[in-house]
Amino acid sequence: MDELVHHCLRELSFDGDLGCNVSRLRDFIVGFHSHDATHPQVVDDAFCAFVWSIVVQQPTVRVGTVPPGVSSEVHVAPQTSAKRKAAAKGEVLVEEAPPSLTLVENARDRSLEDLKAEYGEDLRIAVDPETSFAAITGSHIRSSKLSPMVYSALQFITRGREEGVSTVELGRKTKYDQKTCFYVIKQLLELGLIIKARRGGVGNHSCIHRYFVERSAFWQQIQQEEAKDDEPIVIGECHPQDATSVEDGTPFAASELEFEPVDARHLSSLPLIKNRIVKLLKASPNNIHASNNLIITIGFMDPTKTDRRFFETRLRELIAQGVIERVLVPSFKVKDRHVKCIRLVAPDSQLSEGGVILAPQEGEEDDKEIVLEDTSAGYTEVRANRTIQKQVSDVLEEAGPSGRTLREICSALGNFDRRTIELLLTRAVKSRPPAHLSDLGTADFMESFGRERRHRYYTVAAYTTIMASEKLDDTTTSYANIDLSKAGDFAMFHEAMFYDDDETLHHYEDMFKGKEGRVKTGAKKRKRPETEDPGDDEAVEGTPEPVPKPKRGRPRKKPRGEEDGISIPPKKRAQPRKNPIAEEGDGTSTVPKVPKRRGRPPRQKPDAEPAVCHTEVPRSANVQAAVSRLSDGVALTTDTGDLMEYHDGLVAEGPKSQQSCRKPKPTIRENGASSSPSVVEGLPGGSSNDRIDESEVVRIPPQVVDGSRTDRLFVMDKRPSEPMIIDPALLRTSSRSRIKPSDKLKTNTNISHLRRENEFFRVIQDFGGIVNLHTKHFFDAHIALLNDIAHRGEPASAPSGTRIDKRTADATIKNMESRGRVKVLKTTVFSVTGSTRPASLVYLPDTPQEKINAFLHHLSHTTPVPSVRPVKTFEEPVDFGASSSVSHSTTLPLHLLQMEKSGQDDAGHQVLDTAKAEELFSYDPETIRDVLLTERTTVAQLYGFRVGKAARLRDFHVFTLGLLEQHSSPRIASREHSMIDISLYQFDVPIATYCSFIAVLSYEEELSKLIASVEGKETLIGDLPNHISAKLQVGKLHSKSRVLELLDALRLLGLVTPYEPSTDDNADFTCTLSDGRTVPLKAAAFDGWRVSAPSAAPQYWRFNETAPLHLWALSDSSPSYWRHVSVKSRCNGVAFWDELHKVCRDVAYARSAVCPTHGTSGPPTNTSLLRFLRRRASWDLEYRLTWHQKRYLDQSVDRTTARSPLDDEDIDSQLQQICHVLSAPRAPVVAYLKEATEKVLREMKKARARQKRDGEVHGAMQNVEAKTMLQKKAEEAKLQRESDWEALLQRVHPGPLKGTIGIRIRAVHSRFIQSSSIRDKDRWQSEIENAIREARLASNKVIARPKALAATRLAALPPVAANPPEKSVHFLIAQQGPPILAQQIDKSRGKTPHQRRSRFHWTREYDELARDASAVIRARCRSGVKIDLSALDQVFPAVPRNSVRLRLSHLRENTGEEVYMARLEDRWHDLWVQHRGTEHLPDEDPQSPSNFDIVNHIEFLRKHVDKNALRVGYVEHTTRTKLPASVDDIIQHFDVLCNAPISPAWEFVWQAAVEEGREKQFLRQSFTHAPDDVPYVTNTSDDVVQVAEAALKMVFGMSSEHYDADLAAEMLHSVGDQSVSLATSNLLRRGVLSKVVRDPKKMKPGRTLKISEVNLNAIGGSIHGDLFQDAVALDEVFAEQVDSLEWPLLASDGDIAALLQLVSEEQVNFIIDTAQSRNARTKLDWNSKKADDNDIETSIQVRLNPLDGDDNEGSGNAILPSYESSLGPTNTPLDEIKQHGTTVTGADAACAEKTQSRIVDCVLCTESTFSKFVAGLDGEQRILARNIFDRANASPESGSSKSHYLAFGAGDVVMDLLQRMSQTSPPLILWAGYSAPVIISCLHARPWTVEIMKEPKTLALPRRWLDIRGGTIRETWNAILHAVVGIVFFHPGISQTELRWRLRAVCDRQEFIDILCFLYREEAIYAQVGTACPPGTVWPATLDDGEEQQVFWFIGKNKYWYQV
Repeated sequence: MDELVHHCLRELSFDGDLGCNVSRLRDFIVGFHSHDATHPQVVDDAFCAFVWSIVVQQPTVRVGTVPPGVSSEVHVAPQTSAKRKAAAKGEVLVEEAPPSLTLVENARDRSLEDLKAEYGEDLRIAVDPETSFAAITGSHIRSSKLSPMVYSALQFITRGREEGVSTVELGRKTKYDQKTCFYVIKQLLELGLIIKARRGGVGNHSCIHRYFVERSAFWQQIQQEEAKDDEPIVIGECHPQDATSVEDGTPFAASELEFEPVDARHLSSLPLIKNRIVKLLKASPNNIHASNNLIITIGFMDPTKTDRRFFETRLRELIAQGVIERVLVPSFKVKDRHVKCIRLVAPDSQLSEGGVILAPQEGEEDDKEIVLEDTSAGYTEVRANRTIQKQVSDVLEEAGPSGRTLREICSALGNFDRRTIELLLTRAVKSRPPAHLSDLGTADFMESFGRERRHRYYTVAAYTTIMASEKLDDTTTSYANIDLSKAGDFAMFHEAMFYDDDETLHHYEDMFKGKEGRVKTGAKKRKRPETEDPGDDEAVEGTPEPVPKPKRGRPRKKPRGEEDGISIPPKKRAQPRKNPIAEEGDGTSTVPKVPKRRGRPPRQKPDAEPAVCHTEVPRSANVQAAVSRLSDGVALTTDTGDLMEYHDGLVAEGPKSQQSCRKPKPTIRENGASSSPSVVEGLPGGSSNDRIDESEVVRIPPQVVDGSRTDRLFVMDKRPSEPMIIDPALLRTSSRSRIKPSDKLKTNTNISHLRRENEFFRVIQDFGGIVNLHTKHFFDAHIALLNDIAHRGEPASAPSGTRIDKRTADATIKNMESRGRVKVLKTTVFSVTGSTRPASLVYLPDTPQEKINAFLHHLSHTTPVPSVRPVKTFEEPVDFGASSSVSHSTTLPLHLLQMEKSGQDDAGHQVLDTAKAEELFSYDPETIRDVLLTERTTVAQLYGFRVGKAARLRDFHVFTLGLLEQHSSPRIASREHSMIDISLYQFDVPIATYCSFIAVLSYEEELSKLIASVEGKETLIGDLPNHISAKLQVGKLHSKSRVLELLDALRLLGLVTPYEPSTDDNADFTCTLSDGRTVPLKAAAFDGWRVSAPSAAPQYWRFNETAPLHLWALSDSSPSYWRHVSVKSRCNGVAFWDELHKVCRDVAYARSAVCPTHGTSGPPTNTSLLRFLRRRASWDLEYRLTWHQKRYLDQSVDRTTARSPLDDEDIDSQLQQICHVLSAPRAPVVAYLKEATEKVLREMKKARARQKRDGEVHGAMQNVEAKTMLQKKAEEAKLQRESDWEALLQRVHPGPLKGTIGIRIRAVHSRFIQSSSIRDKDRWQSEIENAIREARLASNKVIARPKALAATRLAALPPVAANPPEKSVHFLIAQQGPPILAQQIDKSRGKTPHQRRSRFHWTREYDELARDASAVIRARCRSGVKIDLSALDQVFPAVPRNSVRLRLSHLRENTGEEVYMARLEDRWHDLWVQHRGTEHLPDEDPQSPSNFDIVNHIEFLRKHVDKNALRVGYVEHTTRTKLPASVDDIIQHFDVLCNAPISPAWEFVWQAAVEEGREKQFLRQSFTHAPDDVPYVTNTSDDVVQVAEAALKMVFGMSSEHYDADLAAEMLHSVGDQSVSLATSNLLRRGVLSKVVRDPKKMKPGRTLKISEVNLNAIGGSIHGDLFQDAVALDEVFAEQVDSLEWPLLASDGDIAALLQLVSEEQVNFIIDTAQSRNARTKLDWNSKKADDNDIETSIQVRLNPLDGDDNEGSGNAILPSYESSLGPTNTPLDEIKQHGTTVTGADAACAEKTQSRIVDCVLCTESTFSKFVAGLDGEQRILARNIFDRANASPESGSSKSHYLAFGAGDVVMDLLQRMSQTSPPLILWAGYSAPVIISCLHARPWTVEIMKEPKTLALPRRWLDIRGGTIRETWNAILHAVVGIVFFHPGISQTELRWRLRAVCDRQEFIDILCFLYREEAIYAQVGTACPPGTVWPATLDDGEEQQVFWFIGKNKYWYQV
C-alpha cells in the first residue's frame, strides 16, 4: 500500500501545480497494479475510495477546483517579449502569480462520492507546488536556468509521460513561438531534465522527461535493441500458406525474419532502424533487398505517409554514413525494367553518434561546439587571488589567433557564471586600454557555425594577426585604426597632472565638499544620484554604478551639477560653444546667456589659446594618480577630457579632438564654484560622450608604474586602492566636437562573412576571374575549397562540406560588390535551342569586356546538366529479397483483389487481372465471400446503399421533406422555415435510410442481423450500440463529409440554402430553436468551407419551398432555365425529382419545353459538379454488380455448351448459394446469368466464323511463304555474282585500287552486277583491263604548273589575338594515333575484308582544328578552284577525309555556326592575301588547294585572328559610330523596327513537330488573362480583286476532264480583265497558284496555271480525309454488328478515332483474352526466341453498349435559325413574264422565271418576291421590311453596313428581318463583303457574282468548290468541311476571327461564312457568345471583326466530329 500511495503522489506531482481530475486516480491505481504482478488486486469503486481516503490524508495533497478563467492544464508564464512589447507601448504588464486550486473545505473528511456529487467535473486533486517541483526537477533547489517559461514547458512535457510532447504541440499549448520553444528546450537539455528525439515531420521532435526514458519499458526496449548490434540472425518458420506472390525477388523477408512490431516512436532511434535493416540485408541474397514497403518488412504496422517520409529520411542518413546504398536490379518479371533496392555496404559499421535517445541527435547543429583544450594553463578553475577581468584577459591572450567563444571562456574559468562574463566582455569591448596596453584590448566578432551565430573574442593583437594572416578586409570596425606601436612601453603622464606642493593639495582636500555642502568623511557609502557631481569623492569610495543611458527628447535646461551650484560644461552632442566660459579674477566664471535660436548654430572658429595656469608641487617616488570612478568598476571610454581608470588607479585622458585646432581650457574648482579655466599643457580635451583612440591616451611614466606591467589588466580590477586625488582643475575641458558616425565602434562584424568573401574571391580567381554564380559548379568549387581549408587546419567560414544557400551567396557577393572587390552582371542567356535562363555573372574589376563576352557566348552554347545522383545499376539479374505485398496479419488472399498493370495496355491503365480472379475463385465459398466483402461497393450495397448519385440525392431529399412534415425530430431547428440542424443525420435517421445514402465501409455481422429485421431497420442512429456506431463511423469525418456532399449537391440544384448565426443587424430572419433559444440567422457564404472539411461547414440548412429546373439534357455546361417548381412537401419533392429526371435524360422532352425570355434565372454555379445528372447510371435504382462478381458468374457458365445454373434442376439452391457468396440479391444475378449465356452463344458463333476465316488466312500465308522463298533465292544469286566479281578482279588486278582506277573499276562493277549474263568472262576481263589502262594514261598527263603570282607586298604583321589557350596543332596530330595507310583506304574501297577501325572521338579541340582547316582550304579555293580536302590529311592523318567532311557539315548545323565559319573564312582570306609567300607565311603555290603547309597556316591563323570577336559578331570598322546619348536621339536618327506578332502566342502547341521543342516553348510562354492581341490579317485586297481571286480558284480548281477553256474565259471576262490580272499576281505571290510546265505532246497549251500542291494539301486541313472515312465506316460496322467485334491489330487511325469517341461516352466495353499467350508459356518455357506473333498476341473484343438516347444529344446557343422559304408557287401571267429579265439599268438580268439561279437581279422578280414575303408579316414588321428593302435598293453596288439599318427599329427585330430577307428564294438582299460584311440588294449583285451562263443568264457567287458550270465539286467541298471541323476539334472554343485566320490559305471570308453556316445547320458545330458581345441573336455572316472575336465555336453534340 505504501508503494501504491507513493506511486499516486508521484503521478499527481507530474501533473503540475493544478493537478488533474479525480477520475485519473483510478488510472494511476490500474497502472500501478498492471506493472506489479506480485500484488494482484481487483480495482473496483470500493478499492478506489479506500485509496482516495489514504491519499487525501497526505500533507502535500490539495483538493479543490480550478479557478475561474483558467483553461490551461498548467500555468503558462508570459514571454519576455510580451513585457518588452508592453513597455514599448507604454503599458505595464502585470505579472500574475501562478494560479492555484481553490481548496475545498473539509475535503479530507468527506468521501469521494460526496465531492463528485457537489463539484462534478470541476473537482481536481493536486500536490503542493514544492512537492511537484521536486518531483519534476529531482531537486528542491531551483537552477538559475529554470526560468518560469522553462518550468512551464517542463510541466507540459512531464504531463505527456512516456509519450512526451512534440515541439509543435508545445508551441500550441504554451502559445510560444517556435524560436522561443527551441531555446526553452535547449535550456532543459542543458539541465539534463529531458531528452529530445526526432520524429516524423519537418523539423519536428518529441521531448520526453528523462525520468520516463530511464524507467519506461518502451524506451528501455528501444535501448536494449540498440545494444543488440552484433546479435546473430534468427530465422523463423516459413509458412507457405501465408506466402504471397511478389513482383520480383525472393519473398522470405516478411515471413522468415522475426521482427517485433514497432511504431512511429521507434523511428526516432537510428541505431534501431540500422540494426533491423542490416539484419534484414544480411539474411537477403547478395545482401540486397527491395526498397518497396521496406518499412513494413522491418516490423512497422500500418505506416502513415508521414512515417514513410521519415523512414526515407532515415534511409538517406544510413546511405550518408556508408552503411547501405541504393541500387537498381533488373526485374525478373518485366523486361527492361529495374527494381529499386538497397544493398549492404558495410555490415559491421557502427553509428558514430550512438543511440539517439540518450545521446545528442545527429544533425543538431545548435548543440555543436568547438571544444578547445587549454594547454597553456593547467587548470580549469577560477583563481581567487586574481580578478575575473584579468583571468578573462589571460584566457584571450593565451588563445591567440584562435580566439574564444563565451562558452569556452566560461569552461576555462570553471564554468563561471555566463552572464557575468558576458557583461565584463561587453564592457571590455567598449573600453579602450591606454597605448602601452593597446595590444590587450578586447575585440568582439560574430561568427557563424552551422545554423548558430555566436560571439568570438580576441585580443587586439590577435585580431591584427588574423587580419594579416588571412588577408581579411574589415572596414566596419575601428580595430584596424588602433595604434600598436607603443604596446609594451611604459605609460606616460604629463607633469601638469600632479600637484606642485602639499599646500595646494591640502587646500583642495580641505575645500572639497560633498553634495550636501559638508566635508566628506568616512561615512557610509551610498549610490550617487544622477545629478551628482562627477568629482564627488563618493564616486571614488562608493559602489560603482552604470553610466545612465542617453534619453530622447529635449536636452536638460541645466547641465548636471548646476543644481548644486557647480558649473559643469554641458555634455550635449553639439558643436562647440559660441561663447566660451570667460575667466574672472575672483576665481568664478559666469556663463553669458545667449538667446535661443532655431536651427543648427553656425560653426565658429575657436578662440586663441589662453595662458597656462598651474602650480608646482613636490613629487614623490611612490606617487599614484587616481580619479573618481565614472562607472561601476569599469572605466568606459569617454570623449576628450574624460578620464580612464586602470585596475590600480592610474589615470589617463582621452584623445585630442580632431575638429579643434586650439587647446581648450581646464576649469579649476575652488570652494565648490567653477574657477576660471586654465590650460594644462599637453592634455587634450573633448566631449565626454565621444570615443578616443589608444594612440592618444596619456602615457604613465615608467617610474610611476613601479617598473612592472604584470597583472595590469585594463579596466578589469574593482579592488579599492589608495588613490592620490588629482584636482579636476588640472583637467581641462574643451568645446565639444561632433564625432562622425563612422568613428563609432561597431562590434557586430561577422568574421565568418569576411572569410567567406575571401573564399568566394579565391573561387572566382580559380575560375579565371569570371563565374556564373547560381550554378552547381560554383557551389561545388566552394565546398571543395572548404574541404581543402579544413584539411590544412586553417579557419574557414563554415564547417567542411557545408553548401552555401543562394541567399547567403547573394548577400556575400553584394557586400563584395559594394566594396569594389567584384562586379556583378545579371542578364538572361539565350541558348542555341531558343530557350532562356537567367545568369548572374561575378567577375573581377579588371576583367576585360572581351572575356565577359566570350563567357556569355560560352554560356549560350552550353546546356546546364541537371544534378542527378548516380545510382548503381546491375546489368545482369541477381537474386534479392522482396517484401510481401500484403499484410501478414490477415489470412485472406486479399492480394488477389489487387490491380496490376497490363503489359498490352499502351496507355498504362491499370486493369484487373483475370488470372488472379480465377485463382481467387479456386478457394472455398466462404473465403470467396469474405474476400468479396472487402470490396467497398459490395459491402455498401449489401446494406442498401444507392450507387447512383442522383438516385441517392432523391432519396435523401425526399426523406428529409418527410421528416419536416412529421415534425418527428428534435433537431429540426425551425418548422416554420423548414430549417434543420446538420447533426440530424447523425442521430434521427433510421439505420436503413442511413445506409442507403452513406456507404458502410466494412462488414459487420450484427449490423446485418439488425437490418434483416423489420424493427431493426427503423432503429435510429442515435440508439445504436456503440460498437455498431463505431463501425458506421457515425459522427466521424467520413459520415459528416458524405452528408455535406449531398447537401452541397442539393444546394447547387437550388433545393437547400445554408445558414449561419449572425452577430450583426443583417440577419435574414430570426429562428426559435427547439430548446427555446432565439438565434438570428443569415445565408452562409459559399467560400471558406469544403466538403472534405465539415468542421467549418454551416450548421443550419433550410430546405427551400421552390427550386429551379434547368434543361440539363441540352447542355451540361450552361443549361437553359425552364421554370420553378414547388418542393414544399414530400409529394412535391417526388414530383420535382420525376421532372428533373425527364429534363436530364429525355432530349425530346427538354426540347419541347418553352423557356421564358425575360426574368430567367442563370445557370447554376459549378455545373461540372452536376454533370452526373445526365448519366443513365446515376439514376439507376438497380443493384450494380462489381467486376469480380461478374467474373464469378461468368465462370459458372459453361463455355462449350452455354449451360448456366439457370438450366439446372435445383435452380433455387444454386442461386441461393451464388447469392450468398456474392452477397447480392437474386434478381441481378439471374439477369446477368441470362446475359452471360447469350454472350457465350454469340462467342461460339463467332468462333466458327473465325475458324473459317483462319483457313482462308492460312492459304494466303502459303502464298506469302512462296514469295519469300523466291526472294531468298534472288539474294543468293546476287551474292554468287559478287563472289564471281571478286575472283575476276583479283585475277586481273590483284593490287589495291588507287586514285581514278577505283572510280573506273566501280563503273565496270555496276555493269557486271546488272548484266543479264556473265558467262563471257573474257569480255569482262577485257573491260577491266581497258579501264585500268585508261586510268593510268589519264594520270600520266602532265598538268602545267601555274605561273608564279606577283610578289606580295610586305605588310606589317597584325597584332597577336588574345584567344583562349589551345593545344598546339602538332600535339593534336600526335594525339590522334597512327595514321591511316593508303593501302587500308584502297582495301576499304575494294570491299576486301579488313579489321574494323575504331571510331574517332571528336572533342572540342578537334572540332576547332577542323573549323580552322576548313577556313584555310576554302579561302584558297575562292579563285574558282574546286574544293579539294586532301590537305586535311596533314592535320587529320588518322581520320578519313570523308569523316572530317561529315563532321564539318554537322557543325554547320548548329545555331550560329554557319555565320561564325563564314566570318572566320573571310577574315583568314584577307590575312592570307596580305601575308602569303612571306617569311611568316611561306606558300610556294598559292593557287594549289593541297600543295602547302596547312599546319603552319593554322598556327598563323590562331595567332593573329581574334576568334572571340568573330563569335560575338564584332567586325572591325574604319569609321567610328557615335552612340546615341538619349532615347530622343534614337527616335530622331534611327528607324526603330518592332516585330509585330503574326500568330497566336500558343500556336507552337499545335504546330510544333517535335515534343521537345513544344515543351521548351511551353516553359518560356507565360499565361495571360486576356486573349492574344494578334492582328489576324487575312487578305487586304479590294473586294473586286477578291471576287476575281475566287473566280480564278473556280477555274483552276476544276479537273481537266470537265474543263472547258471557252466557258472559263467567258466567266473570267465577266469579272474584268484588270481585276483578273491583279488577282492572278496575288494568288501566285501567296502560293495559291503555281505555274504548269507545258507538255510538248499536246496540241493546245491548256491552262498555264494550277492550284499549287501546298494549297491543295492545306484544303483538307490537319486531319487526313481517310481518317474521316475510316471512322464513319467503323460506325457502320458497329451498327451492323450484333455481338462483340474482334479488334484488328492493324487498325487504322480512323478506327482508333471512332473508338476513342465511343469510349469517351462510355458506349464500349472491352474484353481482353490472354488465354492464347497464357497457354503458350509452357511451350515457350520463358525463352523468347521460341515465341512468334501468335504466342504474344492478345485477343481484344470490342462490344458496343446499347444507346441510352442521350449520348450525342445537346446543342449550343441559337446562332443561325433556319428559315424555310414559305413563298408559294408562282402563277405569273404570260404578258408579265415577257416583262421579266431586265435589271434596274435595263440590261439583261438573271430572271427566276427563266433560270434556276439563286442569284436573281430581275426587278420584277425581286418585287414579286418581296410582296410575297411581307404578306406574312404584321403591320409594324411590314413597314420595317419596306424601309429595309428601299434602303438596300437605294444603296450603291458596294453596299452598306448593318449600322445603317439598325436605326430603323429595335436591333434584334431588324437583324431578324435582314436574315430572313437574305434566306428567301430568290434572296432579296445578300450579305457580301470580303474585308467587312455589307448588305446589298440583289438588284446590285452583279459586281459580287460571276456569269456562268449567258443564255439564259445565270449568276453565281464565286466559291472554290464550284466549277465553271455552277456545279459542286464534292471533293473540294468535303475537304474544306474537314479542315474547318479539324481546327475546331483541336481548338475547342476557338474564336471566329482566329478560325478564319487559320483558313486564310484555304478560303476567303465569304467561302468561310458559307461553310460555317452549313456546319451549324447540320449541328456539326455550335457556338457560344462572349460577355463582351451585345445581347441578342447573332449570325456569323453579320459579324464584323470586333464581333467575331466574341463568338467561340465548339464541336456539336448531336453528331460526331468525323461524321461531316
